[in-house]
Amino acid sequence: MTFKKFLTILMVASSVWTAPSRGQVSITPLTSGTGVSFWFAEDHSVPVLSLVMSFRAGNAEAPSEKVAVASLLPSMLLEGAGDLDTKAFHERLQTLGITISATNDDDRLTILLRTPITQLGEATKLLHLMLTQPRFDEEAFDRVKAVLIQSTENILQTPDWKAADALDTALFPKGHPYTAGIRSVMELRPLNTRDVKHFMKDHIARDDLKIGICGDLTSEAVRQLVDTLTKDLREKGSYKKIEDAPFPGKGQDLFTPSTQPQSVVFFAHPGLRYDHPDYIKLALLTYALGGGFESYLMQEVREKRGLAYGASAHLNVAAHSAFLSATLQSDGKTVDEAVAVTKAQFERLRHGLSQADLDRAKNYLIGSFPLQFTSSSDIASVLHMYQVQGRTPDYLQKREGLIRAVTLAEINAFAHTFIKPDLLITSISGAKHQPTPPSKEKP
Repeated sequence: MTFKKFLTILMVASSVWTAPSRGQVSITPLTSGTGVSFWFAEDHSVPVLSLVMSFRAGNAEAPSEKVAVASLLPSMLLEGAGDLDTKAFHERLQTLGITISATNDDDRLTILLRTPITQLGEATKLLHLMLTQPRFDEEAFDRVKAVLIQSTENILQTPDWKAADALDTALFPKGHPYTAGIRSVMELRPLNTRDVKHFMKDHIARDDLKIGICGDLTSEAVRQLVDTLTKDLREKGSYKKIEDAPFPGKGQDLFTPSTQPQSVVFFAHPGLRYDHPDYIKLALLTYALGGGFESYLMQEVREKRGLAYGASAHLNVAAHSAFLSATLQSDGKTVDEAVAVTKAQFERLRHGLSQADLDRAKNYLIGSFPLQFTSSSDIASVLHMYQVQGRTPDYLQKREGLIRAVTLAEINAFAHTFIKPDLLITSISGAKHQPTPPSKEKP
């Protein structure tokens, strides 16, 4: 996943019921009659069903000459379907207490359905219509495009976007789909409904469909649900061949000017895919670096020196890239010091953790995990996410043991060989002035 997430519209359904505890969540892998594999968590504690599904229809799949088309699809899917225009479609959802939302990232288009069981038939009909008979009315399209143009004009001026765009350009090879993005509203203006329809036709298919479901149904009933939703979808999509993007072999320091006084800084370091045997070790190191108030970055950048309100680190894993990132905001007068202190923490990380650091990271990764299961939609999202990550259904049970098994000697040996501060890519955007090069005397 790249840093440019600013055009994604995320709508999350809220929930107030209490889900089963982590130990009670049981994943059942199933296959529908249409051949679609999915994961299901059966739960009869409340009469609700949540479904999360995704297609390979992210921004990286957009044609290079029409990079914004994928950004328009999630919103257009919610602008009416079948004989229901936008107003009628949303009134129907609201009247029945049904939630349907859509969003996308570089790799995938993701759709969430949440419905009372009493309205499951109608919810299934509406979602099926959305997937197979979206209206794409011209009036709705013009309105959605106008909103995207306005938000794009605002976003392109922010130091966040400028720093992120410079970093993405450095991270990925020239021409790689992960470097594509809307850099001008002129890329949006020529798009029409035919472009979005064509993109949807090529990418809404069963062959790369991931589904997670949690709720008050039996396995047989949920198979029938997935059959109904997918029976009229195209069997195979038409996708780009996207190469993996290896991390660059040398570090870089980038600066993009901005008129805002605050400087935004992004750092990138090599990462690991989810299926790598050392992924858990890197997750623990990342938390120690910038995952909590006691982390190296928060203590050294904020608490001891007051150089930033906050500083954090994360693992960014996409279908074709993986890197460890860190981010902070600092005043232009102090940003150079903040960057130097942050770089020093990567060097510190390379020398290994203390036992207290490791214990704190383990406790967080284990203790925070149940918070991902506080609603049926949360559970469906986790089931969906694990499929996208390539996990096996038993990962839910294995995860804690994998974390606890990491020893201090193992993680420090890994840190010493894997963490390479000289490969850091740093991208700054703000009012900070670059150092003036020394003048050359004329001969």
